[in-house]
Amino acid sequence: MASAKEIPPGGESKIEITFKTGSGSSGKREKHIAVTTNDPEQQAINLTISAEVVEAIGISPNRVTFNQVKKGLEHVRYASLSGEDKDKTKLTGSESSNPNIKVELNPKGYDDDSYRQIKIILLPTIRAGRFFDKVTIHTDHKIMKDIQLDVMGDVTGEVVVMPNQLHFGLFQKGKQTERFITLKAVENVNFKVLEIKSTIPEVTTSIETVEAGKEYRLHALLKDVFTGDSIKGNLTITTDLKNDNIIQIDILGRILPPSASGNGPESLPPFLKEGQQQVQQVAPENLPPFLKDGNAPPAQAPSQMPPAGKASGGQPPFMKNGQSPVAPPDSTLR
Repeated sequence: MASAKEIPPGGESKIEITFKTGSGSSGKREKHIAVTTNDPEQQAINLTISAEVVEAIGISPNRVTFNQVKKGLEHVRYASLSGEDKDKTKLTGSESSNPNIKVELNPKGYDDDSYRQIKIILLPTIRAGRFFDKVTIHTDHKIMKDIQLDVMGDVTGEVVVMPNQLHFGLFQKGKQTERFITLKAVENVNFKVLEIKSTIPEVTTSIETVEAGKEYRLHALLKDVFTGDSIKGNLTITTDLKNDNIIQIDILGRILPPSASGNGPESLPPFLKEGQQQVQQVAPENLPPFLKDGNAPPAQAPSQMPPAGKASGGQPPFMKNGQSPVAPPDSTLR
């Protein structure tokens, strides 16, 4: 914010800048400010503000992951307070929006380890598949009372899903798009696919048996009648398994902008729109004599042809009778 909008000759104005560091990591940060004036010699002034950000209080690691963990078991990860104020900040509580993720606190650290103050427990009740959640850690810090911690992972059950999302990526509007997903049983497990339901009506599925009881291939087709700009839904796969009878897969995708598809009329150059072909028209008066009125180039009798190596009109031999320039068979282009 400027202290004055108008500056008299020889005067000055101060710009007050508030630098918000946010909740990101510490280190060097830069911000850019554009100042516009009515000075004809300096209508725009660009300012760069830099600062070294030091973390006052945070959580390390700032993201907890449970990659490829087995369903039906309890899994544990740890975190702790970090930053310059960590030793004078107390943990006062926690919250988890997911009932399958539990948080426990020990200010002294579990197993007397100060890097294990926060215990994140993934309960056996969580369903198979990917998940993205957040837990909130409460503190008595004078500024950061609440700190959010990302918790994410991939839970595998008796059936492994590859890939674990049905992602159509960037697809073209009005064109069918097909994707495949493999459903494979873990060791000593046999299963059958009983039903597949999609929350997106334009996404249809079929199942192919690769190995009965062990592996199936799911074919998913996005129909060309889909009119939305993006896809967000899920597939529900019902099996005959007791523990993994329901498998849910996220459906994602976004339409490709017409300007990027390269196939729509709007992407064509003007001369190719509406079925036109790119041609170069030459006025009749500009044609060479032998092409006027549809005449073909006249052929020369052998007796009229100049000696080898000397073409009439200064043309080389390979230009006789309207031929295109080509290199002699045994020659080397240089």
